[in-house]
Amino acid sequence: MREMQTLSKSDEYLAIVEGSEAESIDVIKFVAPWCRLCKSVSLKLASTANKFPGASFYEVLMVKDTEPFRYFAEHEPEMKLPYVEVWAGRKGERERVDAMVVTPPRVPFVSRALMTAETRLGEAKRRRERRRLLVEQRQARDDLIRLAAERKRLKRRWRLRVLPGIVATYGKPGRRERRRHLLDTLQNMRQTKAATEALQRVKRRKRLYRLLLGPFKKSRP
Repeated sequence: MREMQTLSKSDEYLAIVEGSEAESIDVIKFVAPWCRLCKSVSLKLASTANKFPGASFYEVLMVKDTEPFRYFAEHEPEMKLPYVEVWAGRKGERERVDAMVVTPPRVPFVSRALMTAETRLGEAKRRRERRRLLVEQRQARDDLIRLAAERKRLKRRWRLRVLPGIVATYGKPGRRERRRHLLDTLQNMRQTKAATEALQRVKRRKRLYRLLLGPFKKSRP
């Protein structure tokens, strides 16, 4: 049976609510030592915690004259015990999936909230991955456009500057200019090949997403 971490300060609660850079699902249970109903709910929630190993479970003891009691008495004066909150997401995308007064018959509602949280995290992860693929695809296409313009510039330089210089000098200045031009052209070809391969990789991953997750819809960055 999993043990629940006890939150002894309101700052610890607020840190969990704010979240971290990593995605997480957090269940916060508010109970009191004198509450018999809280004890029976805690036993049932402990078995629920074993079914969701990816979620973290916390406990806030509402004892009179303690700092958490004063904080929630001020900010949540209508809270009734036992009370449970389910939070999901990462910092900046955090949301409270559900909050409820939990009696023993209502413990399955906590499981439903946890399943909803897992579904939302999966959808958010897919949206971020799709957005990242679109950004990579746009970047690869922009690189190809830039390199195509650079190739045109190199061809124009060869026609108007390098070739006349070779014909006019028959010597080292013309050869040096030709060598530099060839190096620039070779670098352009390598970069074009790398950008084309990057674009093909993104397209293959998008096709895989279509097969696994359905139609690929563009999402706004």
